[in-house]
Amino acid sequence: MKIIVDEIRNDYLMQEFQYNGSNLHSNVYSVRLRVYKHNTPSGTLSVELRTSGGTLLATSTETRIESDVSGTYWHGMLRFNLAYPLTQGTVYQLRLLDSGTFSESNYWGWCREFDFVNNDKEYTPANDINMPYMYEIWEKS
Repeated sequence: MKIIVDEIRNDYLMQEFQYNGSNLHSNVYSVRLRVYKHNTPSGTLSVELRTSGGTLLATSTETRIESDVSGTYWHGMLRFNLAYPLTQGTVYQLRLLDSGTFSESNYWGWCREFDFVNNDKEYTPANDINMPYMYEIWEKS
């Protein structure tokens, strides 16, 4: 298995996506991101949903790193409760934020799609580093 990770160095990492669901509107209740824990970072993680222009629409509940993920080195899907109605054809931003301080020996990162591909891409990545971040959007029907 190969994972490609970007560290959260400057407050947040961001992925844009366009909602193209089968319904005109979708009631999102959570998002899941494939994240990576390196050693023992401090602080909390949260996710923001923003417009393509950066206007804040919703903020998730925070996830305490120490209590929700065990082990020194870990990667997997973390769920963030985030409620917001998405509109078909609209471009949004997902931002993963870390309230802790980055260090080379203790950090939190967001995994890019590689072995597990969940979402369609509107481009062909030139290499592994250009793959989109891995995320899932869960909605109520």
